Amino acid sequence: MVVWQEATLLAPVAVGTPRKVFRREAPMNLYHLRVFLTVAEHEHITRASEELILSQPAVTKIIQHLEQESGLELIERHGRRIVLTQAGRMLHGYARRLFALEREMEEALAGLQDVEVGEITLAANTTTGVYFLPPVVAQFRTRYPRVILRITILNSHEIIEQTMNWILDFGLVEGDPATLPPGLETRVFARDELVLVVAPAHRWKNCFCASKEAAFARRLNMLYCNRVCASARC
Repeated sequence: MVVWQEATLLAPVAVGTPRKVFRREAPMNLYHLRVFLTVAEHEHITRASEELILSQPAVTKIIQHLEQESGLELIERHGRRIVLTQAGRMLHGYARRLFALEREMEEALAGLQDVEVGEITLAANTTTGVYFLPPVVAQFRTRYPRVILRITILNSHEIIEQTMNWILDFGLVEGDPATLPPGLETRVFARDELVLVVAPAHRWKNCFCASKEAAFARRLNMLYCNRVCASARC
């Protein structure tokens, strides 16, 4: 024969103390919470109703609704003024922090819209980072002093990869935009003129002629690609 026993957790209950079970079936109405916060700040139903542009009965009904939701008394009337109960003081503290966070969120979003504050992460390869970027950064800091710039020098393939993975906001690289992956939005930032200088006795001194221009251009392109590939392996 098998005998089943049930384990029961026992706890003492003070005589005459009602037990209230708080089961919330829906999230608290934030508008009602804002009304309660106004009442708690003024400690007066009439003044709160004037600020909220609501009737006194409407404010009272909202407070009563919150008390029914929580199963706890939130305010006590003392003549024309009200006093917060322990539960009311607790709810008051949470409400102040909640709406302070709301204001902080709104200010942060507004700052992003106005481009007055924020943070930008970008990377550049050696050439663009050393020669092209400094004057641009100086102008940007003058115009937007509260925007934080985080700049890193990376190889071109690292910049492309991190930009596509949303690690970087912007990337500056050298090369033909047509060779970049299709998932990137590209704009020509600047054009750099390269001048080849050779010694008078160098074997390339006679290469600058129309008949040899195409072959010479291919040779230079190969040398440039080798330099870029070597830099990418660093």
